[in-house]
Amino acid sequence: MKPNLLFWLCIPLLFTGCFREKYGCTHYCFGNKTDKVVRVVSYYDLDANGEPRGIEYSFDVIQGGEYEITRSAMGHFPRPFDTRYVRISDGEREVTFVRYSDRLDQKTYLYEKESYQVVKSKRYEIWYRYDFTEADFRYGVPVTEKAGTELLT
Repeated sequence: MKPNLLFWLCIPLLFTGCFREKYGCTHYCFGNKTDKVVRVVSYYDLDANGEPRGIEYSFDVIQGGEYEITRSAMGHFPRPFDTRYVRISDGEREVTFVRYSDRLDQKTYLYEKESYQVVKSKRYEIWYRYDFTEADFRYGVPVTEKAGTELLT
């Protein structure tokens, strides 16, 4: 069989799961162990009004509920968020996490592998879990105080 023909016969394999298995899938399950709905917004920057711009993910996790994000990657820990910031809010308080911290008071742990618990693992897939608790909001900025929340917490 000619190499060129073999190439074209293998193309459908990319769309039938071989691509996914070769590179692997990472699943992130976010649970909510608070008594309020947790709003999660992953974004790249803020606009002139201080609102998130370039949103990657925006989702709510109800009390006792879960939300899952699935990422593909080859041989490394793909972060659940590719953005610079992740803001969580419980309606009263909000906390912003940064991808790379340049100050001691900035939180990064939603981007760190060590913050997630491995729930299940098989050959090309792994499942991580993170549960939001009251501790995530312990030093949160009240939602009514918007000034500077993108980098203060």
